[in-house]
Amino acid sequence: MNPKIFFFLIFFIIPCIYGEETQELTITVYRDGYCHISQVLSVDEDIMISILVFGENLDNILITGEKEILDYDISGNEIIIDTENNTKINIEYDTPDLTSKEGIVWTLEITSPMEFTVIFPEGITVIDLNNIPLEISENKIKVSKGDQKISYFFTAETREQSKFVYPLMIIGVILFCLGVYILQRKKIKFSKLTNEEKEVIEFLKKNGDSLSSDIRKSLNIPKTTAWRLFKRLEEKEIIEIKKGKENYIKLKRL
Repeated sequence: MNPKIFFFLIFFIIPCIYGEETQELTITVYRDGYCHISQVLSVDEDIMISILVFGENLDNILITGEKEILDYDISGNEIIIDTENNTKINIEYDTPDLTSKEGIVWTLEITSPMEFTVIFPEGITVIDLNNIPLEISENKIKVSKGDQKISYFFTAETREQSKFVYPLMIIGVILFCLGVYILQRKKIKFSKLTNEEKEVIEFLKKNGDSLSSDIRKSLNIPKTTAWRLFKRLEEKEIIEIKKGKENYIKLKRL
């Protein structure tokens, strides 16, 4: 084997594979869907380690050793860290890539090579888990490694929405009842009309606003009879009489 390749394997690749062990992985879910990742590792001193990150969009990255902040590089979906003289390091960052929302339901999806704990904000209700959790305590859920999917919604948010939904439902019922009442009044109103009154209404519907003389001639009724007929319809708020040299009859909105 080429000595340079052997040197590379001994001093870089092997430490990256065997130089770290995760002691704790915690994911804190925020109300806006962002997740805070906190990962505690036991490491060997003075080696380079490569750690898989969760998500492509990372914010607020902070790598700390036992006494100092450590430098890092990002390569693809990995963070490369020089452990220097530390045997324990903590990796922290935020990402929006682990959650999605449909309606009021949020879903956290993650594939992890180790078991981890999820800390949810207060006021949530979990409605679905694709695997049986290892432990549930208040707003914390501990799950095993592998593909994990947890769906939840904010109870307070649901209550807030109900503050608007219920009044709208009540308003809808009131409007419906009002509409039924108006229709019933119309039925009652028109059921009491005489045949001549109905003929006047049909004429106005067909021809629009008209002179009283035109209506009278079309229906072939005397002038006095027509005047009494128009007055009755006006009192019933079905027509409007606009007076002038000759009366103008207007049908109101029914």
